[in-house]
Amino acid sequence: MKKTTSLLIGIFFLFVAATTPSATSKIGGIGGQAVFDSTAQRFKVKSLEINHYINSKTLKPGDLILEIDKIPIHKMGYGDVLKLVQGNVGTPMSLKVLRYNAIEKYYEINRIRVTLDMNPTWWSVPDYQYYNFLDAVNYSIGQLKVNGRNSIDSVKIPNAKDRVYCNFNIKGAYESVYINNGKGRYYYNCSFVKTEDRSKAEGMYNYLVLQLRNYNIKNVQLTKAENIVQDSKSYHLKPKEVADFSLVNLNIDVKLKKEFDSDEKKELWKVEMDIKI
Repeated sequence: MKKTTSLLIGIFFLFVAATTPSATSKIGGIGGQAVFDSTAQRFKVKSLEINHYINSKTLKPGDLILEIDKIPIHKMGYGDVLKLVQGNVGTPMSLKVLRYNAIEKYYEINRIRVTLDMNPTWWSVPDYQYYNFLDAVNYSIGQLKVNGRNSIDSVKIPNAKDRVYCNFNIKGAYESVYINNGKGRYYYNCSFVKTEDRSKAEGMYNYLVLQLRNYNIKNVQLTKAENIVQDSKSYHLKPKEVADFSLVNLNIDVKLKKEFDSDEKKELWKVEMDIKI
């Protein structure tokens, strides 16, 4: 599998081995691990120690790092970024990150240190294999035929028993998950953007709909329809006739909707896709 990261570099690893000299044992960072995302061409937060970061409502796995202490890092190498991150435990550091493919967040945090003897529990995103949009639709349908077993990654989402990160994602999307439907089967959900800018969300929605208008699947004759109501749009595909009985309940929905985001404490426009069989 092609890794999301071309450089698996634990630049923010905050654990220090027991053999580390005491003079350097107070060096800390963000409390997790970051890697270079070759698709986004940015350093990305890959994992965080759960108790510290979920409770403080700050960084999240998947955040793309734009600046450290107000210094842009997109053209920096590993060594230069590491110098910015490392410092004495408790000293302040500012981070500017990109979330949801649209929202920029600015955080002031204090460096912390995580050691092996603390037995931290990591909140982590997988190393995705990336697909183009229609290739990912076909791939997901194939995996749902076997109930997603080959796509469901071992990485769990904290406090979300019915959701698991899968091991592939669509280019341009920020999250790709399988969700238990409550009956022992999974469906695929992919989120593309959350933003205050309705025009940006509508642009993404229209781009996805344009591709689905020309989408066909072997052994299935599809019906396609768009539903537009206040503050939401949806483009829906379902079978009219099927030669493949496993796809008789196939549904593909691309949705544009406004929702309240509890993390951002505001209403945002979201574009997502569901695939169910």
